[in-house]
Amino acid sequence: AQQLKDFLPISEAIRGAEGLPDWVRKMLVDSLSSCLGVPRSDRHAYLEEVVGMVGELLEGLESRAQDRTHSAEAVLSKAAADHGEACAARDAALAKVEAHSKDVAGCRAALNGPGGAVERRRATEKRLELREEEQRRGEEQIVAQASLKKSVVEALAEDGELARLVAESEASRLRASQAGEGATAASEAAAEAPAESAASECADWAGGEAARRRILAGEMATLARACGVDDSLVCAIPGAFAKPAGALSAFDIVVLQQLTKGLEAHARSLDERLAEAEPTRRALEAGVASERGPRAEAEVAEGFANAKLTEAEEAQRAAENVVKGCAQAVAKASARVDAQRAEFAVAEAALASLRAGPLDAFGKFR
Repeated sequence: AQQLKDFLPISEAIRGAEGLPDWVRKMLVDSLSSCLGVPRSDRHAYLEEVVGMVGELLEGLESRAQDRTHSAEAVLSKAAADHGEACAARDAALAKVEAHSKDVAGCRAALNGPGGAVERRRATEKRLELREEEQRRGEEQIVAQASLKKSVVEALAEDGELARLVAESEASRLRASQAGEGATAASEAAAEAPAESAASECADWAGGEAARRRILAGEMATLARACGVDDSLVCAIPGAFAKPAGALSAFDIVVLQQLTKGLEAHARSLDERLAEAEPTRRALEAGVASERGPRAEAEVAEGFANAKLTEAEEAQRAAENVVKGCAQAVAKASARVDAQRAEFAVAEAALASLRAGPLDAFGKFR
């Protein structure tokens, strides 16, 4: 019974052997006890032949088990090497991501950081805006002076017409005065003629001319103030403009004459100012032009920095995608290593079991 128990590992190995015809497998199992149970010195040739067949079978099983173990070990080594290469590729990709991250940070600083392209562009825009504002104020002053000069010229033209009327009135009065010398009846009649003429002019004045002159008087007073005419003269302007030419007093005529002189003087002053402003205007225009170049250069530099940042960000994203791919490759390689390690362990266990079981038992009886 103990022998049968000792033969059991050998018989199970024979039954599990692949590639044997069933009749051979049965013959060997059935012959174990009759062959191995006989001491070697007592075995005849046939029994030795059967024992040899069992030994060859077990050696073949051991050889195949060893081959499976070596093959599993080689595959495991290859899987481990692939895993190492995948890890190295992942580490290299991570290093590239870090390098690209530094590039992105540098590009962002060059674009948006202190002293960067955006800040320089904004500084040039600010300087250009200041220059343009100076130019605008200068142009406004020139336009205002030119407009005032135009108003003065128009006022002088209007006042010139009024002066002509005043001169005619003075001539009429002078003739009347000369005719009154001698106190004759004829001269008295001649003296009444100007009075009748003046009365006729006053009647005409009551129409639209009076309303026009009242409006003109207000505009003239405003213009006189703008031209720096003395306030006492400005206050007398409405009274002088509100009368027909024949009704002007000597004071009114003096007011109009002084107003004319004041406007003419201011017109000359405006001419001088406009002439003096021309170099300033050209200088302001040149200042604006001088700032447009740096602004354009700053815009180009900002665009270049923006493009560099975009390029660096794209490179970083590409490197990150490579890292993801490498991480997936490492995970797959790790899984293969684990699978091959398990297969190698199974092969080693099978070989060890074969040696500790059937081979060890066969060695005792052989």
